[in-house]
Amino acid sequence: EENVRGVSVMNTNEEMCFPGTDIVKSQYIYSMAEDVAIKVTNMKAALINVANIKYKSAVNKGVKLVARCSVKSVRTSDSLVWVMVYNNSVEVFRCKFLMQEKGCDRS
Repeated sequence: EENVRGVSVMNTNEEMCFPGTDIVKSQYIYSMAEDVAIKVTNMKAALINVANIKYKSAVNKGVKLVARCSVKSVRTSDSLVWVMVYNNSVEVFRCKFLMQEKGCDRS
């Protein structure tokens, strides 16, 4: 639902893990959150001006992560977006993004 909310699902696998471990690298979880935020705001060229992030627990390979995105405010060229990522209904990551669209007129 554009500029309101969205959901994304990602299945983790061994390629996402640190070598020799079952722990998924944080960059994959952050990327999932950023991607759903960009898609929900429908920005063509989005810059993350501010990111307040918290990794709450490690994520292992073989789990399905669900990201829930909520747009809190939309202005002419920026949006405030919250994203929470869950593993089996347990929050493992959360963030707030202040995103700005560049090179496009949103009016």
